[in-house]
Amino acid sequence: MFARHIVTPEALAARFLELLPEYLPGVDTGAFEATDRRRCWNKTLNGVLTAIGNELGDLQVVTQSPTITLFKDQSSLMWQRDQAPVFVMATGWGSRDELETSLERLEAFKCPQKLFIYSCSKWREAVHDQIEGILLRYPYHIQGEQYIFMNLIGAENRFDLAVADVGQGSHQVLQHDRLVKPVSGSPFGWTTKPKVS
Repeated sequence: MFARHIVTPEALAARFLELLPEYLPGVDTGAFEATDRRRCWNKTLNGVLTAIGNELGDLQVVTQSPTITLFKDQSSLMWQRDQAPVFVMATGWGSRDELETSLERLEAFKCPQKLFIYSCSKWREAVHDQIEGILLRYPYHIQGEQYIFMNLIGAENRFDLAVADVGQGSHQVLQHDRLVKPVSGSPFGWTTKPKVS
């Protein structure tokens, strides 16, 4: 059982919004296509999450973790404390099949908090249902595990953030309830305009 999480989804979103414009390589990063744009977003995400991890104190940030097998053009990052993972991030760029495969790999990795980043500008509700279905059919969640889902839509300068607290009892979600719930304040938007001091 996991006792506590390293960061709240709200605090992660707030700091992510502050740092993201500093790490964007250009104003228009575009959609997530099978081009260098994926790699460009991966570098940006690694930069932002490395900065946040370093700010949190006694954490070691590991990018492209060797413990997580990656698919082409995907990214991962892990925060460790005393050589144990406390937060892990993985991307699921591409088709819905790629999203599903990446999320299934992330589920198998044992860690208190997991951030899954993907991009979906169409069929958002269907993808949300797909993500929830993947979580519900996985039988080995540990009590206290928290999944944070970020739908990063670069062309619109915004991201939706949702959270699912899973573990014992997560498979008894009633049909009218949702396992994956929006984080307060979502969707979050950022500006690429320079800050005036």
